[in-house]
Amino acid sequence: MKKPHSLNTVARLNQARERQARREFAESRKHLRRQEGRLEELKEFRRQYLQRLERAGSQGMAMGQLNEYHIFLSRLDQALGQQRRLVEQCRLVVEQRRQHWLSCRVDRKAVEKLVERRTREQRRRQDRVEQQQMDERAAVSGNLARKLFGTRSSPLQRRKAHR
Repeated sequence: MKKPHSLNTVARLNQARERQARREFAESRKHLRRQEGRLEELKEFRRQYLQRLERAGSQGMAMGQLNEYHIFLSRLDQALGQQRRLVEQCRLVVEQRRQHWLSCRVDRKAVEKLVERRTREQRRRQDRVEQQQMDERAAVSGNLARKLFGTRSSPLQRRKAHR
């Protein structure tokens, strides 16, 4: 009896592990989407900044002002590079957490199948014991009837024979 209970405990622990892994996976996906959104915002800001630079350049601008535009653009490109790396790291984390969740799911299903199989086996054993007990009772009552009535037939069979 202890084994099924310990398997049920393992099954509950595996369910909890899978739920936690699924939550972590979902959270990492949300974080990735936020970081991708920031990357898109930076790209859009850079595009708009380049348009302003082109407009200002077409109207003529001082060398110092043009230099400031290029310095800012360089910093913006660095920020874009950092954000791209961050997005890539987030993608790796998402994939790792997805793999971990899938692994936990496989473990949970395997233990659940084992618990189900053990439960079916235990039911079959119990059914066999009950059948054996019923057979023994039937045999005892049949023996008792033969002793009481001196025949191998039951009272019901004798009544049918007398008709």
